[in-house]
Amino acid sequence: MYKNITRNAVSFIKKNILTVLISFALISLTLKENINSISLGLLLIYSYLIQRKEKGKISQRLYYPFYILFFLFIFNLLFFDAIEEKDMGKYLLRFIPFFIIPLSFSYVKIDNKRILHIQIIFFVWILLNAIYSHIVILSRLISDGRDLGLLFRKDYSYMELSHTIGLDSTYYSYFVLLSIVIGFHLLFKGIKMSYKLAIGFLIVYLSFFIIHLSSRMVIIALIGVIIFYIFYYFFQRKKIILGAISIIVSLILLLSIVYNVRATRYRFQQIFGFTFSNGTTHQDGLNKLKQFEASIDANKDFLFGNGIANANNSIIESYLNHDLKHFADNEYNAHNQYIQTYIGAGIIGVITLIYLLGYFLLIFLKYRNINGFLFLFLSSFLFLTESYLERHNGIVLLTLYTCLNVNFIIQSKKDHSKCLNAGSY
Repeated sequence: MYKNITRNAVSFIKKNILTVLISFALISLTLKENINSISLGLLLIYSYLIQRKEKGKISQRLYYPFYILFFLFIFNLLFFDAIEEKDMGKYLLRFIPFFIIPLSFSYVKIDNKRILHIQIIFFVWILLNAIYSHIVILSRLISDGRDLGLLFRKDYSYMELSHTIGLDSTYYSYFVLLSIVIGFHLLFKGIKMSYKLAIGFLIVYLSFFIIHLSSRMVIIALIGVIIFYIFYYFFQRKKIILGAISIIVSLILLLSIVYNVRATRYRFQQIFGFTFSNGTTHQDGLNKLKQFEASIDANKDFLFGNGIANANNSIIESYLNHDLKHFADNEYNAHNQYIQTYIGAGIIGVITLIYLLGYFLLIFLKYRNINGFLFLFLSSFLFLTESYLERHNGIVLLTLYTCLNVNFIIQSKKDHSKCLNAGSY
């Protein structure tokens, strides 16, 4: 009896260890960076030392844009930066996911059912984080003896809400946005109506959470996702008029929520210019343009850039030259991934990054992988106002989720071929 139990346990672990490792790598993105690094190390060890012996190299060529970007950055660090050894190690650790994640996926074969399980695990994890954050903020509000209506003020939303788990609000909302995309993906699966209703409710809650986080570009991206899926659903059923009505109603509801969450409303008003009752004026739209202009002017080498390790110092110096002391004092990066890459690695770096994004977008479009396409398209859009690849968890999420969807395509093609060979497709 005990032998059977042990045998079954070992068999279960062996079958699901890859699911556990990839899920751990995704959910640890909201934890400390070293925990996530350990998860990536475990994934590489398992895939290279164990899976490679069993299956050999499954596919390497599809992931090559990540290798190009990685070696371009390393070349940039070695030949265009005079930096200390400790700083070299820091940047190497930041960029190493561009190499080890595609390498890991080159030796593993994840069936589509387990990929779905991984996505569900990530969806549930982000949901639990959101619920936890709201509980913490509500508890603080109650303990302060304040009115619950103040939940939507800046004191209890925006940065305060994201700090409950130690994340910047832009990264937190980025993760939540992906979980919403996954939620919509689940809705189109052949599941019971009761499950669909539950998932639909959770999507509504997570959408509200993004609005409460007040990350403007992610809110715009969220509206785009909702419109896309409504259109997609009704277009499939050839009910265009009903779809248009649903989109209008959804937009009215979303804009109503945005308006009634005070911190978020003020954040959008600040884009066009807004003065608070205490006389403080915000011109976020104009200031953002000035920030981009100053950042671009920081570049001293059009082709190769100033060097990745020198990029932020160059930007801060340029802020001071453009009388943007507030940006310099807060040591802001370019808040635009394309501009950030241009300053660090020049136009060659920008072309490489755009090529990577375009390459995978075309693959996902070709094989109708809506999940992967939407994630990468939204990431490309969000890069316009955030330098997501300046932090470890931004690099890991982009690389890992892209590779996961590429693996889905590889597996789907193999299943397709098997059906053709069997004459049953």
